[in-house]
Amino acid sequence: MRISEAFEKGPLLIVYICAGDPSPDATPDLVRRLEKAGADIIELGLPHSDPIADGPTIQAAAQRAIAAGMNTDRYFQAAAEAKVAVPKVFMGYYNMIYARGLDRFARDCANSGITGMIVRDLPPEEAAPLQKACAEHGVDLIFLVAP
Repeated sequence: MRISEAFEKGPLLIVYICAGDPSPDATPDLVRRLEKAGADIIELGLPHSDPIADGPTIQAAAQRAIAAGMNTDRYFQAAAEAKVAVPKVFMGYYNMIYARGLDRFARDCANSGITGMIVRDLPPEEAAPLQKACAEHGVDLIFLVAP
């Protein structure tokens, strides 16, 4: 399901989890349980060793996930195994995308069933290259913009 289709339903329950917490193997089941519990969109965070825009709860989850062996390859594997009818959205930092390659990252999102990306530290005015890669692979790029 596309993100825009989910919003046609009206108000949504959008839930975030840090992939890999408590373990990479548990992530697909947790995503399926969130859907079963009523989540309309699931934000699946890719843990980062140096989170600059996360509070202490998400920082702790990221550290547990990294310690449990979560990495970018395992992230996409878990996302692909988490077969759900609701949209899955990547949430993470630009340097993880840049290191993998913008086109490859967007393609990996699409191939694993991720239909949207939230990049916490990417300002819209600098997003054209990633927007292009996302458009080519049918992934929505979602911005966090302060009022």
